[in-house]
Amino acid sequence: MTKLLKYCIPVIIFLFFLPSSSCKKETTCNGVPVVSVYFQANLALYPQLNPPGNNEVFSGGYQYNGVLVYHYTANQFYAYDCTCPYDGENNSKAVVSASSVSSLYAVCPVCGSSFLLSTGSPNKGPSTCPLKAYTNTTYDAGTNTVTVSN
Repeated sequence: MTKLLKYCIPVIIFLFFLPSSSCKKETTCNGVPVVSVYFQANLALYPQLNPPGNNEVFSGGYQYNGVLVYHYTANQFYAYDCTCPYDGENNSKAVVSASSVSSLYAVCPVCGSSFLLSTGSPNKGPSTCPLKAYTNTTYDAGTNTVTVSN
């Protein structure tokens, strides 16, 4: 009996830890490098950006892939780099664009990840990282201008 336990206990311990170590999914999140961004958009010149829920892509961002500006609520705008955070530096061609089905999502045509424009967080993978947000995005109601910078 002791010989049996001597051999069984290590096997049981090995089998116990095997699933947890061999079934972990690897995730890639190369991120988007920091680049300088500054622009202003007068909403009189961009009427498609006026109603909440709409978006517009402006030039700039990492590798000049663009900066997506999303009109969230009456006076609230969010700005995100169009480079997919899943592919990041390794594939700067992975450009996120607003979904044609709904402007609530941005989709990467290369990896298929989708992101909520209200938060930038991934909605569908493989990306587990959010879009790179330009958090210094302000709206001036007096001049009807959105400013995006970092």
